[in-house]
Amino acid sequence: MKIHILGGAGSGKTFLSSKFEGKYGIKPLNLDDIVFDNSDAAFQKKRDESERNQLLSDFLKSNNDDYIIEGVYYDWLDESFDNADYIFLFEIPLYIRVLRVIRRWYRNLFDKTIKNKVGFFSTIKLIKWMFDYYKEEFPQILKKLEKYGDKVTIIKSKEDVRRVIYIVAQNARKNAAQ
Repeated sequence: MKIHILGGAGSGKTFLSSKFEGKYGIKPLNLDDIVFDNSDAAFQKKRDESERNQLLSDFLKSNNDDYIIEGVYYDWLDESFDNADYIFLFEIPLYIRVLRVIRRWYRNLFDKTIKNKVGFFSTIKLIKWMFDYYKEEFPQILKKLEKYGDKVTIIKSKEDVRRVIYIVAQNARKNAAQ
């Protein structure tokens, strides 16, 4: 089973990927982990494109049968989209996503297990980016994903999340029986 999950910050990508991980034991790849150099304490240093692309290629090769990839990125992920059985795109209202990001920032303030905490000003910068995401990026994502037809499901609500979890489970059972 190959799943690619897209959406803006606070949309529910990590929540959905963790549900699939728990159910199927497939460790998800958060694309931020290959876009950014995690050795940078501020988590702000981007890897160069060739290193990033090689990390993605290595991941896809080593997870040939099953993978879950999640992130906001889309323009350099053709191989993942081409191979995916499912592409889930979150289109959650902005006010919900902003509240989730603020809640996540606040919870992380007091979580001693998190090494690289996101600061207040980085969170404000992220929220500003979120306003532009649906105006500028989202239409481009929709256009890019047009060619994938039925593989693409747009998620707009909690009910949609429950529905895609159910559909994936049904298909997994059907494939296991074959």
